[in-house]
Amino acid sequence: MEFFSQVVLRDYPVEIIDGDRGANYPKIADFSDQGYCLFLSATNVTKSGFVFDNCSFVTSEKDGSLRKGKVKNLIPLLPHEGPLGILVTFPIGFSLRT
Repeated sequence: MEFFSQVVLRDYPVEIIDGDRGANYPKIADFSDQGYCLFLSATNVTKSGFVFDNCSFVTSEKDGSLRKGKVKNLIPLLPHEGPLGILVTFPIGFSLRT
């Protein structure tokens, strides 16, 4: 089953939204191995797609306190840390919440 496909960015309707890096950004103590919502980092995004070997989760409360930068189906994700030029999207029906 193929989950990922390549698109030409200029042909894709894109709105650039930076993640919430404000006062509510999770601190180390806010992360756990299990939880309500997967908190993606540059380690989860690779040239071959997503890697979920090392995941960090946040609580529903912490997720709710973040104002922006939430991933939705088929929204392209371009990390601003890690390898340059990687762009991936989530397949329809994929959820980061448990």
